[in-house]
Amino acid sequence: MFSATSIKAVCCWLILSFLAGSIPIFGQSEGHAYHLLSEGKLIRAKKELLLITQQNPEDFEAQLALAWTEHWLGFQNHARQRAQNVLERNPNHEGAIELLNAIHYLRTPVLSIAGENQWDDQPMKRWNTKAGLSWYRSNLLNLAFEVNQFRFQHDSSSSAFILRAENTFFEPYSRVNLSASLGLYAIQGNDLLWGLKAGRNLGNALYFEAVVDKTPYYYTLVSVQMSNATMMLNKELSLTLNQQEKWQGKAAFESNEFAKNETVKTRYAWLLTPIIHREKLKWSMGYAYSYSHSDSLTFLPQTDASGEYIPNPDGGLLGVYNPYFSPKNQSVHWALLSLQVPFGKRIEWKNRLSYGVYAVADNPYLYENINPMGEPVVEYGYTEQRYYPAEWESTFSFHFWEKLDLQVGYYYQRLFFYTAQGGRIELKYRLGK
Repeated sequence: MFSATSIKAVCCWLILSFLAGSIPIFGQSEGHAYHLLSEGKLIRAKKELLLITQQNPEDFEAQLALAWTEHWLGFQNHARQRAQNVLERNPNHEGAIELLNAIHYLRTPVLSIAGENQWDDQPMKRWNTKAGLSWYRSNLLNLAFEVNQFRFQHDSSSSAFILRAENTFFEPYSRVNLSASLGLYAIQGNDLLWGLKAGRNLGNALYFEAVVDKTPYYYTLVSVQMSNATMMLNKELSLTLNQQEKWQGKAAFESNEFAKNETVKTRYAWLLTPIIHREKLKWSMGYAYSYSHSDSLTFLPQTDASGEYIPNPDGGLLGVYNPYFSPKNQSVHWALLSLQVPFGKRIEWKNRLSYGVYAVADNPYLYENINPMGEPVVEYGYTEQRYYPAEWESTFSFHFWEKLDLQVGYYYQRLFFYTAQGGRIELKYRLGK
């Protein structure tokens, strides 16, 4: 039998052993929570920080770390209340004030006004004036509204309007983003626009997204004529890689459906790696590949005012894509260049260049023939063509103060069926105080 003295000694030893072990365990848990935050593992970090703050409510740093985590997860009301509790006990806590300012900044509505002017060698000119309003409230309510006015100048003039509203939902525990939009496209009649997006983070660097979007097509002359508004159903699956200052890339499959058995399918992938990553210069280079093919041929003969076919000086007949561009076995290997030059904290210059070092496509041609019935018909054939596509976009961003941002940009596109260039300007203003 144990004596009372020996029992007390054993009990004291057990208590001291527990306390001695508890101190490093709590410290390791807090350090582990901050390590999880640094790796972007917010859900696990939140669980550990909740335990720490419950055990020690006076640990302001843990309380604030938990508040920031809730803020990043989209629980702004919880984060704001926690930061206010810290301020009540420590009125001069800079971290709590910074968090409250960040929440206020994020939830302030943003008004944007933009204009774009593009002209190509079809020839067609396009002007787009856009006004938008975005308003983030929480992970369940992230609204965006926009109105666009398009004006097209070709053989004749036409105009169109787009009205659209969108909301984005973010479910932090499953790391899923859902977005739904509804709109109206008015050019002569009215067409309903809608879109659905679903995306999920796969770890900290990968993001998978599926998109279904009914949208207008306005890249050919016929597609923007008053009586021939062209709509398409866009479907896309993509996997995006973003390691911030390291590798960036994307792989995707895209399908643009215009009618039954009339679909343009594209698959592409690109990858960028940093060459120089300094405070004053960020330079990345990479490679991309794209392949496009259409189920149908939309290259039709052109006609003059009397309805007669127009001869091609090189032989055959002149043709035009009507109502959309239908690529045939279009394969492109691209060299990529990305350049960012910050001029202080308020001005940044960004450049993106893509050059097709090797590109081939089946180029259609048209000619007149006589069928077995003795009737004239138009037939077509293909010849493989080598070409050199290129795309360049250059943008200056001006951050005047917390409320006002301005972007001015120029872009150039040399594609298979047209060459275009244009300019954009966008002004963003944060409403409220």
